[in-house]
Amino acid sequence: MPFLNLGWKHEPILEQYDNVIYHEPYLSNYIKDKDMHMLNDWANGLGISLVDPKPKPYIKNTNEDDYSLSEPLTKSKYCVVQVNGGAGQFGENVNSPRDYRLDLVQKLIFRIKKQLDLDVVCFRLESEPKPSDTITFKSKSEEGVLGILPLIENAEFVVTIDSALMHFAACTDKKTITLWNTSQTSPERIGYTFQTNLTCYNDIAIDIDPNLIIEKIVE
Repeated sequence: MPFLNLGWKHEPILEQYDNVIYHEPYLSNYIKDKDMHMLNDWANGLGISLVDPKPKPYIKNTNEDDYSLSEPLTKSKYCVVQVNGGAGQFGENVNSPRDYRLDLVQKLIFRIKKQLDLDVVCFRLESEPKPSDTITFKSKSEEGVLGILPLIENAEFVVTIDSALMHFAACTDKKTITLWNTSQTSPERIGYTFQTNLTCYNDIAIDIDPNLIIEKIVE
């Protein structure tokens, strides 16, 4: 069992060992066992009982001045989506493999608005692509991001990739469709069984058919 002082990233050298114990799951047995959930690996490493995979955050009252929408809602009902993750490190209007492919994003937004007659609130960073015909959730402070929780609670549903919105939605009982590219991550390792998980395997970006997503929404 090695003790290696490595940075926070996947180190292929660790896969040659039978057992890797480290305080950060990304550098522990989690990298070897493709079916191991991160929470279970963390619990095993700490020698504690397996934990409930539903987040229970301690949340103070959120000041409504700390967040806003880029424009007012135009309809009485809406959904919340996140289709890009990370910090836009790949540049403007560029997908990473964990993101939903940009052209399919627009097809999904069109179907949601046309077939379901909903506004679409997009949870995104300013550095990430802004889908057309969406309303951006804007956080003005670190605590302001928690303002997405009441928006989720009052939404019709959530569609998200494996990113922050997935975990925020897991704090609620809201119907959530989560899109995965298993070349990057998987619901078995990081996701929640009580969400509807749709998967693909692609080197470029998530390419799940928008029609399938709509089918899961209306089920």
